[in-house]
Amino acid sequence: MIGLKDLPDGALGAIGAGALWLSACYVFLAPRAMAKHFETEVHPPCLEMLEQEQDRAITQAEDRAKRKRDDQLRDLREDERQLRALEQLSRTFENSGTNQLFRGLGVEPPMNSEEIEALRARVDQLRAAISQLPDFSQFRADHGDLLKTCSCAAFEAAAGKRMSYAVSLASFRLISPAELTDLRSDVSRIAGSNSCGAQPWRNLS
Repeated sequence: MIGLKDLPDGALGAIGAGALWLSACYVFLAPRAMAKHFETEVHPPCLEMLEQEQDRAITQAEDRAKRKRDDQLRDLREDERQLRALEQLSRTFENSGTNQLFRGLGVEPPMNSEEIEALRARVDQLRAAISQLPDFSQFRADHGDLLKTCSCAAFEAAAGKRMSYAVSLASFRLISPAELTDLRSDVSRIAGSNSCGAQPWRNLS
């Protein structure tokens, strides 16, 4: 087994210089390299992913709300048509004495007020519901909040990877550890979960 004492002086010097260079990269250069890497290569795709997810969720929620509103408008028009017809028929029966005739015979008139009032109440409810279309802008996070999520995800994904950055720098980028290659996908995965805070639009589904 070859020990350090068996190595030539030049090799020991090279090993010492390499260790010193790696230490310098770890202490001084790796933090700056990590910060630059996050800013230029990690945060932008993370932000784009969150913005696309946000836009998709809000657009789908708006479409669902519009379809529901269209259904309510259709029901409202039909109920209003029926209400006008019933009110007109009720006035005709009342003015012609038909209702009085039925009451005199001890029979409930065919056009009773309870039916009309129930339909009128339904019309009022539909009108109120239609006028209260949700404002989905409240579910949209601003750029700063999205960036905080990406920064949190990057911090979590990069935990324990400072030495990998140092090795990459010390080798002048000739060595690229696999964990750094997978960093962007790890950040996107973490940001897509709720571990860095729940996003408001995720409550829309």
